[in-house]
Amino acid sequence: MIDKHKFSAGSVVAWLLFVRETLLELLYRVRTSRGITSFNVLDICGRQKLETLTLFDYRINEAEPNFQRFPCLTSLSLCRVQISVDELNPLLSAFPKLERLELSKPILRTRDDKVRSHDMTLKLHCPTFKSLILNELKQLEFILEDSFIECVDVYHSFFGLFKVSGGKKLRHFKFFKSEAHFLDFEEGGNLEVLECIACHVLHSNLFPMKIHAPKLKTLRVWGFSEQPDFGFDIEELIHDRPFATVDFDQIAARLPELKHLAVFCFDDVDFCYTLGGLCSLENVVLLELGWKYFNNWEYFDSF
Repeated sequence: MIDKHKFSAGSVVAWLLFVRETLLELLYRVRTSRGITSFNVLDICGRQKLETLTLFDYRINEAEPNFQRFPCLTSLSLCRVQISVDELNPLLSAFPKLERLELSKPILRTRDDKVRSHDMTLKLHCPTFKSLILNELKQLEFILEDSFIECVDVYHSFFGLFKVSGGKKLRHFKFFKSEAHFLDFEEGGNLEVLECIACHVLHSNLFPMKIHAPKLKTLRVWGFSEQPDFGFDIEELIHDRPFATVDFDQIAARLPELKHLAVFCFDDVDFCYTLGGLCSLENVVLLELGWKYFNNWEYFDSF
C-alpha cells in the first residue's frame, strides 16, 4: 500500500482485517481520509503470521510491552516513523524473533512530545538482533546494549556517541558518510569486515585496532581528513599541508588474516605509505590505494 492515493480509514481497516490471518509481509505506506494515526496497524496485524513489516510515515503513540504480539516477525523497517525514544524498546519487545531492524529517518520524540534529537540518548536492547541498518539518524547518542548482533550498517548519520555493548558475534561494520565524536565497540574478536567510507570520526577504539580483531579480513578506510583518529599518523605540517603516514607492517602485525585492504586520503593531506616488504602483506589478495596528493613512489620499489 503506497501513499500516492488517499483511502478511507474504513476501507484500509477492512482490507487489513480480511488478509491479516494469511499475511506474511506488509509494506504500509498509505494516506487515509482521517489521517495516518486514525487506527492502529500494529493492533490489527498482531498475533498473526506476519514475518516482515515495513511502516512509512506512521506515528506510534504508545507501545505496551507484549512478548507474544508478533510471534513470527523477523524483519522490521521503520521509515519516517514518529516514536518516543522511551517507547522503542517496549515496541521491540513485541517481536521475540526479530533478527533485522532498519531505522530510516526516524522522527524521535522525548516524553514531553518534543522533537529534540540533539540531546537524546537512544538505547536499544534486543538480544535477537542479527542485522541493524541505520539511515539518517541525527545528533543523538546511540547505544546498542547486550547485543549478539552480526551486521551493522550506518548511512548518512551523526552521533555524539555510537556504542555497541557486548557485540561478541559482530562480523560486519560499515560506517558510510557519517560522523561520530566517539565510536566504541566493546568486542571485536569475530569482526571480519570493517568499512569506513567518507566519514568523520574523532575518537574510536577501532583506530588503531585497540580492540582485538584477529579475524578481520577486510579493512576499508576510504576517504578521511586530518581530523579523525583513524590510526594513521597525522604528522606536523610539511610545506603547509598535513602529512599522513600508513604503516603496512603495523597493520599486517595487528591483522594477520587481512585479505582486502583499501586506504584513501583526501582533503588536502599528503600521503606516505611505509612498506617494509612483500612479507608484511603476504595474505592480502586485494590492495586499493588512493590519494589526492602523492609524490613518494619510491615506497613501491618493494613490489
